[in-house]
Amino acid sequence: MAPITSTGLGFSRLLISAGILASTTLADTYTYPVKSINLDSAASPVYYSAFRPDQMSIGRTVDPHAVHGTEIAPSTVLLSGKGQQSESSSTTDAFAVALSSSTGAKSWSWTSAHDGNDAANAATVLPASGEVLVAGWREVSGVGCRSVTKLSATGTEAYTAVAFGDSSGAHGAFEMVKAFGDDVFLSGLKDKNDLEEMSFKSYGNVPSGTAVVTRFASSAFGSSAPAAGDAVWTKDFSGYASAKTVEEVGTDKLAVLLYAEESEKHAAIVVLNRADGSTVWGPTDYGNVHGEGTDLAVVGNDIFIIGHGGSGGELSGRATKVASADGQVSWTKSFSVGGNTQLIYNECWGVSANSDGSGLIASCGAGIETCDGTTGQTRTDCLAGNGDPRTGAYNRGAGNWYSYVVKIGTSDGTVAWQRVDSYKAPGGPAMSSSSFDPSSSAAEWVFGMSSGNIAIVTDEVFGVGLLVLDPSNSGGGGGATSTSAPTPAPDNVDGDNGASSTLTATALGFLSFVIAAVSAIIIV
Repeated sequence: MAPITSTGLGFSRLLISAGILASTTLADTYTYPVKSINLDSAASPVYYSAFRPDQMSIGRTVDPHAVHGTEIAPSTVLLSGKGQQSESSSTTDAFAVALSSSTGAKSWSWTSAHDGNDAANAATVLPASGEVLVAGWREVSGVGCRSVTKLSATGTEAYTAVAFGDSSGAHGAFEMVKAFGDDVFLSGLKDKNDLEEMSFKSYGNVPSGTAVVTRFASSAFGSSAPAAGDAVWTKDFSGYASAKTVEEVGTDKLAVLLYAEESEKHAAIVVLNRADGSTVWGPTDYGNVHGEGTDLAVVGNDIFIIGHGGSGGELSGRATKVASADGQVSWTKSFSVGGNTQLIYNECWGVSANSDGSGLIASCGAGIETCDGTTGQTRTDCLAGNGDPRTGAYNRGAGNWYSYVVKIGTSDGTVAWQRVDSYKAPGGPAMSSSSFDPSSSAAEWVFGMSSGNIAIVTDEVFGVGLLVLDPSNSGGGGGATSTSAPTPAPDNVDGDNGASSTLTATALGFLSFVIAAVSAIIIV
């Protein structure tokens, strides 16, 4: 997905940039029934918490882009990603921000103080200690190094390990870290010949390198930084650029999702013995039937690939069911928000299995990526933001995305429900208002919470967000519970539905004053 961009400085955006609309009332969702399916059966919003960079306490880092999330304690979730070191810099910082599971309020945050490039691609918690491992990559003396930063349970950095064997002309990165029992598994790449296109998760794929998976004992991440020689085993996969993720298959095996630039290798699986990393079967390529694979889930005896694919200018979400015993494909299913399929792309980046195994929850983004290359009526529609001609749909310009969350049945891949949302600022205007100011939201990652709720990590045009859904409280549209949490009031979003969060009379009075004052300035 292309970086989410603003569609212009609207009135609410003017107030946001001035810091006027920051609020302690949780935001709501604009929900789009035209693009949703079985909305009355869909998990409903509990809260939508979102943060500008200055509210995240991440120092110099601007334009934060969270690409991963996980629960690190029953009361705490962690979002991680990267941002720029300044508005004028292309150098990136890794960051992580911990939020209260129940309210979405910020608990603590961490950001890299490293001068060169680095990025966080994933995080996990060490079950025995509650300490956190943040995995990604860091540029050290011109070398892109696989990196793991160890944080305390409250976000204090102990160290960043980078001695995993990378060198000049042989760069590396970790895409995923998972703690399973007493083991830590790290997947990613090594031997990349340059630092071009160090792209991961929703912002791209690395075009070259050698895929690698490493197993460590969790005790290796003790008081001092581990190195390559501390690994239990390391497994390389020639012909594949990166190992995107790893999942447990039973108690003794692992499924690894591989990627390479060749279309047939856009999604591949290899199953390994957990004890020694030896191959059970694979790698088997599924790119020709699935498209691009971005994440995995394992349910019972089956492996599910999530991602996106298409042909002829179309791009839809994709799910593929594979037998864990031998890699045989049961089915591949496509899903989308509808509309003009030549304009609206559907891209999925994360998946989480329901605790009862009945379904998969996929996190996706949907929208017009660009009008470049379009012609004729398609170009006219694109420039007008008319990607969906159906009655009740609203125009959204290129680069203005929706958060798209879909539940897929594990037996046959049928869409049980899907909800299409975007961020609604506290007190944001109704869909009929002339003051709609569309902004982007995209569902970057999804994970289950110990409460049974579903956590959706969102990329917002102003920062990062966390949308929490309750699968036991279906009923569709907006109406997130208003629980106190530090939430900005970023860009308002046009939508088909969505109940406003309540602001106090004082806040409304102040807002009216600001509107009048700004209007007077504009008139003058």
